[in-house]
Amino acid sequence: MLQPSHANKYLIQALITELHNRQSVSNHTPRIMNIGGSKKVFFEDNLTNARCNYIADRIDIEDCTVTHQHIEKCLKCSVESMHPINSDQYDLVFANWVLEHVSDLNVASKEINRILKPAGKFYATIPNPAAPEFLFAKLTPLWIHKMMRGRDVDAWETYYAYSNIKEVIMIFKNTGLKLLEVKYFPAIDIYLARFPMLGFMGSLYANIISKLNIRPLLGHTCIVFEKPSP
Repeated sequence: MLQPSHANKYLIQALITELHNRQSVSNHTPRIMNIGGSKKVFFEDNLTNARCNYIADRIDIEDCTVTHQHIEKCLKCSVESMHPINSDQYDLVFANWVLEHVSDLNVASKEINRILKPAGKFYATIPNPAAPEFLFAKLTPLWIHKMMRGRDVDAWETYYAYSNIKEVIMIFKNTGLKLLEVKYFPAIDIYLARFPMLGFMGSLYANIISKLNIRPLLGHTCIVFEKPSP
């Protein structure tokens, strides 16, 4: 089983911090959207364990129906066409390793902007396609991805409808969202952790490129945007 990535951990803590901040200044219960949540409640469990107050909805292209004390709606639809959802509904929206599987990122970004409330935030973890491991991933079939990730981890076809992280940022900026933060993290150590010798080499490599902050080699990113208030 693939361990949580550095970007995953950062995303969880960012969501917890934002929910706690909102809870401290308002009695309003934030509504959040988990895009591509499948049937896993990893994020919701972490938010609940951190004593966050929230209502969560989720969408996926497959059935994502689950039972959880904080989850209300589980909808089957694409991020490119979230037609069951009214505009200006969510305080926070997040997509964890989803955008690389979207064929039309321009349309998806407009939909995400549409469902966010003014002053709402969007969080995304995405691969950096310039990193060597993802250049390799583009050239290899799906079965190799599944082998690297392990049997217990889902693997889906990727489109990489963006050539680099700057392009992703520009796409979302063009919808009207404001960039708040972009963080880079190593990825190769997570993928090689299942293989003892390769795992050691991957960890060493990850530590070096992280300390030197060589962004083109850092394979994971977490990006945060905000929808401006009128």
